[in-house]
Amino acid sequence: MSETILIAVVIVLGLVVGVVGGYLAARSAANRKIRESAGDTERVRQEAEDRIRAKEKEFELRVRDEQLKMKASFDKELDAIKGRQKHNEMRLRHKNEVIDKKGELLDKKEVEVTQRERVLVVREKALIQQEKKYEALVDDWQAKVERASGLTAQEAKKQLMESMVSGGQARIGQDDPPDRG
Repeated sequence: MSETILIAVVIVLGLVVGVVGGYLAARSAANRKIRESAGDTERVRQEAEDRIRAKEKEFELRVRDEQLKMKASFDKELDAIKGRQKHNEMRLRHKNEVIDKKGELLDKKEVEVTQRERVLVVREKALIQQEKKYEALVDDWQAKVERASGLTAQEAKKQLMESMVSGGQARIGQDDPPDRG
């Protein structure tokens, strides 16, 4: 029996060595797979991070490009607004200058009109005085004529009208064309 025991022990030892060897081989294979998988995972993680960084840079470039476009558009619009504002300021300044010139011209004309009014008032007073003087002269002459002729102004007018009427009738008789019948 000792041989059988020995064989049984060898077989059991062989099985134990086989099981332990299999276990160690499986464990070694699992560890290798874990290491490979960890390496793959690290590589995949690294690739994913690289892609994320690349996408971030691409996004940043797009954002910067869009910012530059927006800034250029804003600057262009701002320049246009400044140009319009400058043009409007020039127009306003020109209009103010025109208004100032017109105001100065109106002031000058007002002064001239005031001076002319004063001159006209003085002339009007002088004319009124002359008119009174001439009316007095006419009244004086009329009184002298009435005294010299012995007739009043009304009587002289009546006499003049009568002589014109009688003279006109005499003339009408002379101006008749002869009958040619």
